[in-house]
Amino acid sequence: KKFLRINRRVTVKPDRLEIPNLKIKGNLSVSPNKIMKNLWEGFFKPVRIDEVFLFTESDGNIALSFYEDLVKRSEEVFGTYFPKKPIILPKNIAETKQTVKNYRDYNQRRKCVLISILSDHNTNYKTINGICYELGIPSKNITIRTLERIRNDPRRSRSILDNTIPSLLSRAGGIPWTLDKPLNYDRYLAVDVGRSISEAWGIGVVYNKNGSFRVGPTDILKGEDLDEDSINKAIASAVDFNELPETLIYLRDGTIPRSEIKYLMSAMESYPEIKNLSVVSFEKANPYRLFRLYGN
Repeated sequence: KKFLRINRRVTVKPDRLEIPNLKIKGNLSVSPNKIMKNLWEGFFKPVRIDEVFLFTESDGNIALSFYEDLVKRSEEVFGTYFPKKPIILPKNIAETKQTVKNYRDYNQRRKCVLISILSDHNTNYKTINGICYELGIPSKNITIRTLERIRNDPRRSRSILDNTIPSLLSRAGGIPWTLDKPLNYDRYLAVDVGRSISEAWGIGVVYNKNGSFRVGPTDILKGEDLDEDSINKAIASAVDFNELPETLIYLRDGTIPRSEIKYLMSAMESYPEIKNLSVVSFEKANPYRLFRLYGN
């Protein structure tokens, strides 16, 4: 295995950094700077949401009002229909987990998502995230402060909803767009880790040369270094499709520790069909962070 480390600024020809056009619903090719307006015509591959769980720490009426606005905006702008009424989850976390689990056990074929409305820096965030990861349910968190902004400014409300809805639909398996021109390789795995203690790490998989992608729920991690179990889960997510890739590009935001490279090499031994593995680490201009574990 060969690794190339570049510690100086790299100059790239401008034509190598051209932003590709995207293919949207109806196989129309559009510029990325027009993508939001074109998404109003619908996703490239839509997804049906059968049930929505709503966990809220805010006033119940305010949360329901937000959900009603989301349903209405989704129908009017994106042509996607959410259930008219969500399943309101109990405020007790243990009861919430049992409620969601019971539903999943008896309705495995129905597509469901969970929306949580929490105060900033709330400890329930990691618990809700962990429940969704364990049960395989896409989730989206909205802060109470965001709800207050929506109530006070209708224009901001539309902007927030127009970003929240595509994000939620994408997490549920919808494909908003694909690439107009194919990629060079057939599988990309992107990983990012939160900066603070007990944050979730993020994962996204581009699973074909057309740029179709999937983001998935992950569990909670302490610090910024992925352990062996996390790496195994990431690789498993990348190969969880009809065909195994010949090449896997592993994209890591931030400095990648030696232990992570070691775990990657070990995980790849289980997939001899993957002939090529490339690891790309995007290091920031300033690699040092004050209060790295606890935020700043």
